[in-house]
This record gives sequence, C-alpha cells and structure tokens, in this order.
Amino acid sequence: MLVTRLKNLSGLVVVLSGAIVLLSEAFHARLPAPPELAVVVAKRFWSGQISSEAILATCDRYRPEQILLSNRLVSGDWKKFLDAGYTLACADQTSLLYVAKALIPPGAPP
Repeated sequence: MLVTRLKNLSGLVVVLSGAIVLLSEAFHARLPAPPELAVVVAKRFWSGQISSEAILATCDRYRPEQILLSNRLVSGDWKKFLDAGYTLACADQTSLLYVAKALIPPGAPP
C-alpha cells in the first residue's frame, strides 16, 4: 500500500478511493486532512450532502500536498486539476499518489 509513501511527506493530504474519501489512510499515516473531508461515507453521497464536484472544489481550495486516488478516478476535471499542480509520485495496481509540484525540488527526476 502507499501509506508508507504518504508517511515520507508531511502536510495536508486527501485520500480517495472510488467515490469515497478514505481519510483513515491519512489518519494512519498521521497526516492532517481538510475538515470538510474528515468523514465522507457513502451515505453523504446518497443524501446529497457531498458530491465528487464538492470534493474537487475542497481540494482546489486547500491545495493538499498529496492526493491518493483510485486509478479509475483520474479523468475529466480531476485530470485537469492534477495536471495543473501535481506530479504522479507513485503508483500501484489500484492507486495513484500525486504530490504538489511545489514540493518537487528543481532538477529532481520525474
């Protein structure tokens, strides 16, 4: 899992899997997360309390240093958002870890 990779950096992090935000991953890595996304369960989606667009807007507002996404989520608006400010740092069969470009030292390998 990419939690080990998450532990290597500090700062605000958002962890998404499918349409659900799994901040337990951030919690176990002892990283802070946006308060609006601290508890996101399927029921919040079903009841209309939160949407994928709201999660993206929250990420745009907070600009987390790291975003861990399910590899099936990176399309459309997410792709535009990630391409503008993040670099793919690590990937496995199911997840992609993006790190803010501002954290990448000049001259570091891609």
